[in-house]
Amino acid sequence: MNTSDPLEKRLSEIPMRTVSAGWRNEILRGAIEHESQKNAIQSPESSVLSLLRQCLWPHPAAWGTLAAVWVIIVVLNISSGAISISLARRAAPTLPSPELLALLREQRTLLQSLLAEPTPPPPLLDRKPSAYWLRCERVSSAA
Repeated sequence: MNTSDPLEKRLSEIPMRTVSAGWRNEILRGAIEHESQKNAIQSPESSVLSLLRQCLWPHPAAWGTLAAVWVIIVVLNISSGAISISLARRAAPTLPSPELLALLREQRTLLQSLLAEPTPPPPLLDRKPSAYWLRCERVSSAA
């Protein structure tokens, strides 16, 4: 206590009044009830928020900067998406030219002819044996 301060001197001269026992008990009971309710009804949201505060509090400037960077990234992403959509609308598809349509028809007929069932080869009995098979028969009969 600073005795040179005149306010403190005047306060020390005033006698302290005591609080009545009824008021004191009522105030303490209310404080105890409030504290018990606060501890009993601790919601998961408040515990998550308190955990988040504990993690973020040591470096608030760093976390604020990180949040600002994310906001900038989101804004740039949205703005670039709007540009690409407008470019896509400008480059609307046009009708194909008659030459292109003719080429597509030609490709389709070629594909159908390639995928069609092949014609069976003529029977092997009607063919004359090739020189290779004749040589093979001579070698196998000589052995």
